[in-house]
Amino acid sequence: SEPEAKLKLLSFLKQELAQVLHVSHAESLDAQASLGELGADSLMVVEYRNKLKRYFPKIETGQMFDNLSNLAERLYAK
Repeated sequence: SEPEAKLKLLSFLKQELAQVLHVSHAESLDAQASLGELGADSLMVVEYRNKLKRYFPKIETGQMFDNLSNLAERLYAK
């Protein structure tokens, strides 16, 4: 179902970000917080974007400054 697919995508985004942030509990990341609020600096945002580009080649840099929920919505829509 669509809601389940979006939740899986959000979980994936959290897992990838957790690796960049070096945190062990990806599910504890607040999906409504910006990457900066979650502790990512500009180099981490670039690293995260590069990781995601492997799966989503058309991801735009501007999308990386949104929160994870909105990022998941946009990626799902593509």
